[in-house]
Amino acid sequence: MKTYKEIIKENNLEVIVSQHVTKTAEQAAKALECFVGQIAKSLIFRTKSGKSILVICAGNHRVSFDKLSSLVNDTVIKPDADYVKELTGLSIGGITPFGYYTDYQFFDEDLLRYGFVFPSAGDSQSCFEVDSNLLVELSGAKVVDIKE
Repeated sequence: MKTYKEIIKENNLEVIVSQHVTKTAEQAAKALECFVGQIAKSLIFRTKSGKSILVICAGNHRVSFDKLSSLVNDTVIKPDADYVKELTGLSIGGITPFGYYTDYQFFDEDLLRYGFVFPSAGDSQSCFEVDSNLLVELSGAKVVDIKE
C-alpha cells in the first residue's frame, strides 16, 4: 500500500502548511479562509466486532452513529487515540484520508458540493487542496449520507 506522502506526490497535490494549529475544522477553515464544510475530516471508528472504518466527513458535520452502524451492519464505537495512531500511524487532528488500511471507507456526500476540499496532510498544521471527486477516487470511499 502506498503511503499518504506518495499519493500526494503522485497526484501533484500541494501541501499547505499553516503557521496556526488546525486540529479542528473551524481552526483549519479560519487559517485557509474557506468554508468549514470544505474541511474534509478523516475520522476513524471501529465496530464492536473489530472492523476499522474511515469516514471522510465535511467539517461542519458530525457523523451519525446510527447511519454508520446501519452501513456496516454492526455497532460502531469511537476508538481511543492509541487505536487511531496504531491503525494510521498518525495522531488525531492530522489523519489523512488514505495511506493505511481500513475495512470500510465512507465519504460524506455533502463534500461533493464543493469543487475543492482540504483534508489533513499528516499533522495538525498541514493540509492539501484536492478536487472532491478525486478525493473519492483516491480514498476508495463510498459516497453516503452520513451526517447527524
